[in-house]
This record gives sequence, C-alpha cells and structure tokens, in this order.
Amino acid sequence: MSWLAQNGAITVIAGPSNAAQVMVGAPEMDGRFAITQGMTISVPVWVADVANLGAATIALHFDPALLRPLGCTVHSAGIDGGNCTILAGRVQANFIASQGISGSMPVFEVLFTPLPEAGAGFSTALLLDVLNFADANAQPLPLRTRNGQLDLFAGDPSNLPLISLGNGAGAVLAQDGQVTVTVGISGVAALGAATIIIRYD
Repeated sequence: MSWLAQNGAITVIAGPSNAAQVMVGAPEMDGRFAITQGMTISVPVWVADVANLGAATIALHFDPALLRPLGCTVHSAGIDGGNCTILAGRVQANFIASQGISGSMPVFEVLFTPLPEAGAGFSTALLLDVLNFADANAQPLPLRTRNGQLDLFAGDPSNLPLISLGNGAGAVLAQDGQVTVTVGISGVAALGAATIIIRYD
C-alpha cells in the first residue's frame, strides 16, 4: 500500500481580549504555594474578569504521590448551588448561578496536606482543566487558565504550635442537647492573628 503524507502546522495566537481567567490562587499571586511536612494548606481557585458566568465545572489536578486532599469547599456567594468531589489525582467542582455572576472571586478551595513519604524538595504542578464554562444562557464563555505549583519543604511537626479541639477525649452530644467544644492553641509565641475553621458533618 502506498500513500502520501502532508504535514501541517499549528499557530499559537493571543486569546480573546475579553476572556475571563480561571487561575490557581488570587489574581495578585503567581500561583505558587509552599508547605512543610505535617502542615495543611488551602489552595483557592479563582475566576477573574468574568461576565455573566452561569455554570462551570473545573478540575484541579495534582500529584497523588505527594499530596492528600483533606476537603474541598465551593464558595456560595452569588450561586444557586454547587458541589466538590475528591477523585484520584484531582478535585472537581461545579456550580450553577442562574442570575450570572460577574467580576473576580474565588469559586472553590482545596485543603491539602503532604503525604508522610513526600520528601522536601519535591513539587507538584497544580493543573486546571475547565470542562464547562458558560454564561447564564448556557453559551460558552472564552477563558484563559493560569496553573499553579506547590513546593514541599522540610519541617519538624513536633516543633510546631498545636491547635486542638477539647482535651482530646472527644465530646458527647445528646439528642436535642448542646455541647461546647473548646479550641486550644499551645506552643505558640507572639501570635498576632489567626483564622481557624472547624469542619463538621
């Protein structure tokens, strides 16, 4: 069998000037994050310069040999509903905003911790995959993406301040009852400010 082969070419051109941006980290950041062993870090995914965004499905890919996602939260401002799913090597979020949202805002964030076997000096790309990005009329919107990176550094968790709930023994809540859970911080010096999130089922 004989045949002819004709080569082709792909030309990369600038994206639309009115394209929204989907990015790892806030617009003023460069998308790079750093974490030490034994710690956690929250990585937000933002949309910027968007107009009338009605629905989106966005996946954040990472190296599962280095990181473990502990949770994912979809930001609720301006949306009708959304959910976030932790999958192998990626976290996928989707939401619907029937009235459309415009501007720049975080849409979801993922809480990561390094795996115990992940050594210092390693890094993982944080890659975005936008599966759906449409306006309130279900028409596709132009977009650009900015990926990120997470670098791992050495750390000794035994020397870090400890944030704990209660005395470690847990709390018991009776039906229709109330319970108080105390948040404690130990081993810290000159703490000026802190934001602590308590997650529950």
